[in-house]
Amino acid sequence: MKCYLGYDLEVGDKVLICSHHGRNAGASFDLGVVVGFTPKMVRYKRKGQSEVYRGDLITPSKLVKLSAVKEFRYEDH
Repeated sequence: MKCYLGYDLEVGDKVLICSHHGRNAGASFDLGVVVGFTPKMVRYKRKGQSEVYRGDLITPSKLVKLSAVKEFRYEDH
């Protein structure tokens, strides 16, 4: 499965999560870790969540793999 930028996601990858709060309510960004996959969704845990917690589901288009972000430099573009 691929993140928004087209990089492959694997269990254990650190990701930036974009959470939409509904119409006219804005959005927020969180840090998390990929903990699993379903056929169409990615299961992730936000930073600081309990090990016992199973995780939340989100579409891969709302995730960015953090190692991919480190490769991008604003000065180069």
